[in-house]
Amino acid sequence: MVERRDLIVDLTNGLEKQIVSMQSLIGNPNISPQVLSKTLEKTKESVDMLRNKTDSLSIGKDEWLMSIKKRSGLTGGPCGFDIPSYHYWLNKSLEERNQDFNLWLSHLLPMYKAIKLTLHLLRSSGAESDLVAEHGVYQQPIAQDRKIQLLKISMPDDAGCYPEVSGNKYIINILFYMSSHLEKKKASNARVHFKMAMCNLM
Repeated sequence: MVERRDLIVDLTNGLEKQIVSMQSLIGNPNISPQVLSKTLEKTKESVDMLRNKTDSLSIGKDEWLMSIKKRSGLTGGPCGFDIPSYHYWLNKSLEERNQDFNLWLSHLLPMYKAIKLTLHLLRSSGAESDLVAEHGVYQQPIAQDRKIQLLKISMPDDAGCYPEVSGNKYIINILFYMSSHLEKKKASNARVHFKMAMCNLM
């Protein structure tokens, strides 16, 4: 993934759109100025990190790491006789290995933080509604002009069931199943209370 520069471009463009959208909300009485300001600052920092970290792909060019990656998928691939340099590294001190890890992670952090922030913005974009699934089944039609990128469902810990979601651009189908893992999959016939948010980035 780190070798794909297009992902960094997509992340940067996506966050830049969010900055424009958030700037248009400044002064909106329905939005906390403190929360908006903090989120806007974090988003700008993330964009700057992506732009400035032009060497973020260099970890993908590390021949030693790539040789371990290629061999790790093979049966017995990363054995001592096959990659002795890897086992030599494993026997280095914890301090030396941590230094290497910190160096490698520094190349990945800009993307990690950008993805984490994008997901946070997406999950926070939808307003939760209190809903009820009669006999463990819930359906909701989708308006033609409604765009949904993520469906977020939350339930009490003691609900005793879990949701399975399906659907298309016209309707959302949610079926609830009993949570026992010791029995064959069984649909719930209970009246299930849950919360749902339809999320979409601006």
